Amino acid sequence: MIRRSREWVLLLRGKAVLSFSGPDDLVTLKPGDSLLIPAHTRHRVEWTDPEQETIWLAVFFPASFPAE
Repeated sequence: MIRRSREWVLLLRGKAVLSFSGPDDLVTLKPGDSLLIPAHTRHRVEWTDPEQETIWLAVFFPASFPAE
């Protein structure tokens, strides 16, 4: 059984741009920025700064968390 999960990301170093469903749905992240991405939300990393490392912390948890 595939369980859909939410994703929380924290950008620790670098810069990044995430894209979501629409072409204008872009989110720019810099160090210290975090984002909660709901379950079933299509997204991808569009860009990371080529001049420095990009380091992320990503935490996946069930869509029903904390109540199972």
